[in-house]
Amino acid sequence: MCGGERGGKRGKHMRHDTVTRNDERIMHAVRHVSTWARDGWANIDIDLLARETNTAPHHFRRIFRDATGNPLLRFVRRLRLQLAAYRLVFTEEPVIDIALAAGYGSAAAFSRAFREAYGSCPASARSGRPESAWPVSSLCCEGLDIVTQTSQTVAFYRYFGLLDDVNDVWRRVTRWSATRRDDGARACRHVLMCYDDPGRFLGEPMRYDVGLVVENGVRPDHGIGVQVVDEQRLLLSRHTGPLEFLPFSYMHLAVAAVMGGQAEPTAALPFVAYLDQCPAKDCPRVIAQVGIPLKEPVTPERAGG
Repeated sequence: MCGGERGGKRGKHMRHDTVTRNDERIMHAVRHVSTWARDGWANIDIDLLARETNTAPHHFRRIFRDATGNPLLRFVRRLRLQLAAYRLVFTEEPVIDIALAAGYGSAAAFSRAFREAYGSCPASARSGRPESAWPVSSLCCEGLDIVTQTSQTVAFYRYFGLLDDVNDVWRRVTRWSATRRDDGARACRHVLMCYDDPGRFLGEPMRYDVGLVVENGVRPDHGIGVQVVDEQRLLLSRHTGPLEFLPFSYMHLAVAAVMGGQAEPTAALPFVAYLDQCPAKDCPRVIAQVGIPLKEPVTPERAGG
């Protein structure tokens, strides 16, 4: 019996170690995948990823598919199409340039792939009048909900850098919160506010406020600022995946807002993400609510004024 228990415990440890190693391998690949999606490289080098993660190519394909639900090549193609849809709506780049950046050799090939993914041609997406209902879910995000976010106080650290280093900043804010004597500064809801366009600066340093929702009356100190975010309507989607893929969930959400007539396609929208806990470094599965502010509905009184 005891030997069986030891064997069972050993088996659990082995499974845990295997999952941990696979998670590390997937996260090592994430940065390459983001680059391939952004730059439209024609050759997705699975052999390179296998070498850098110390796995055989067929094994890497399997653990990537198990982690994401998609084969690597399909996953990268879908990320490219998300970025392409965003550029169609929020930039004036020629369609052929967007097609080439997405890894397609012609506008016709791009149009076929785009219609298969979204049910509309690129021209319809650019005009903001899709030919069919826009998908509510994408690779790392699921569902669309409109909520009214009440006014809240956020203690934050202003950060300029890469998204994959945000975890360290969150830990700094969390340590500050833990040392405060007033309970109002001790909160568990984490907030990330982005002030740059992820579609333009994907994979590059951007401006963020990294913080915690706290109670009113908390004062700034030790480099931690405090701001009050007014009540606002948000379009929210549930993001499940690496933190580094959060910009892709935002881009899908922003395009969906335009296609649904809830946002104007004239400029990129800022986004906010809420997490119930600080994500671990290099965690391949972060759960967050990513949201964008919506324009206020036009009432007869406001329209007449």
